[in-house]
Amino acid sequence: MRTERNTEKSLLTVIDDGRIPVFPYKRPMGKTGFFRPYEFICDEFFDCVLCPENRVLKYSTTTREGYRQFKSDPQICQNCPLKFKCTESRNSVKIVEKHIWSDYLELVEDYRHTPHLCELYERRKETV
Repeated sequence: MRTERNTEKSLLTVIDDGRIPVFPYKRPMGKTGFFRPYEFICDEFFDCVLCPENRVLKYSTTTREGYRQFKSDPQICQNCPLKFKCTESRNSVKIVEKHIWSDYLELVEDYRHTPHLCELYERRKETV
């Protein structure tokens, strides 16, 4: 169902081998009119996610595919003024998933914006 797992696994291998990957950019996905995944801030120190209204989504579980799930408190979300941009859930629960290797994706995104790798990224389309 999800293809990100293979990408993240590849990143793990490439970076751990000491190589710098030049992966293609993929726009963040999400429903039109709803908050984008990057608008939910992950707080690693407190092991939670903060929504755009600064409400806490607590860690719930890790799926077999390696996705950590963070869930909101339905009593808080039920009265939220931005619920219509956040979730269509009947029970007013927002679930945010973050892969256990997503830090590698963020690292690659940082690499992609360095001047030297911008040149490599431009050449990538010629050599792939």
